[in-house]
Amino acid sequence: MSLDGVLLKQPTLYLRLGRPEDADTIISLTSDLFALSPYSVVSSFDSVVVRENYLASLDLPKFEFVNILLCSGNEVIGFMSCGSNKGQFSEDRYAIEVGFYIKPEYKTITATKMLISAFHYWAREADCKAAFIGKMKDKKIETYKMKVLT
Repeated sequence: MSLDGVLLKQPTLYLRLGRPEDADTIISLTSDLFALSPYSVVSSFDSVVVRENYLASLDLPKFEFVNILLCSGNEVIGFMSCGSNKGQFSEDRYAIEVGFYIKPEYKTITATKMLISAFHYWAREADCKAAFIGKMKDKKIETYKMKVLT
């Protein structure tokens, strides 16, 4: 795309795992997610708790929990936090998205698919039988979708 002969280029989107130095960015993104969530109706946002939880999650085994960050250039523009555990009925593991947010100005089908694809990839690597992702609307959890992993 050009404007009066000047080439305009958007930075390439890419994914990476969360690091301790991302804590402030995760707190900011999580604050935005919280404001849109059903949790905001019954609770208060606590950045100290978010920081502690985020940093503690980085020390968990990668098959139990992972923070996948969506980046544009040098900026973290979204994240997906994913956990897994055994079900009540068998030794099978299941993956669940516990936090998923992309800044509105960057939320595209491509960006969304990148994070969801990374979640499914991680879930397979964690030997999960299925992966669950929630969908919110109007501060309510609308649905949970399950993808069977093969």
